[in-house]
Amino acid sequence: MLGITQGRLGPNKVTLIGVLQPILDGVKLLKKETITLFGINKRVYYVAPMMAFILLGCEWLVIPYEGSVLIINYGFLFLLVIIGISVYPIMISGMNTKSKYGVLGAIRSRAQTISFEVVYTLLMLSLMVFINRYEVSPYGNWFILC
Repeated sequence: MLGITQGRLGPNKVTLIGVLQPILDGVKLLKKETITLFGINKRVYYVAPMMAFILLGCEWLVIPYEGSVLIINYGFLFLLVIIGISVYPIMISGMNTKSKYGVLGAIRSRAQTISFEVVYTLLMLSLMVFINRYEVSPYGNWFILC
């Protein structure tokens, strides 16, 4: 939309309807020079983002659609657990920087995530109690509309 309003080429015009744009962005990121901080643990430096992406993928497992790979009876509670665990990669990456600004940023981000999680949990738990079901399934459940 921004490309259209500004009269410039957007990602939908550069490649085949924009399908290859995420792949090209990934290649561009891999070609960039990596700057690592002095005195950090490189294993933790690379594992924390991977852990965050794996948790994000686990959140997508519960979303209902036709032909779902994983149907859990208490999918809502599974989703809340995964959202709660997603605080740890943020905390680990901030503590690994060995910088007071990185640690302060990690603490702030962790507090922000936890406060969002509390509000989200109360909202969705009240919805689940209202419809008297705790699973997230595409069959006979209007949870997908929310």
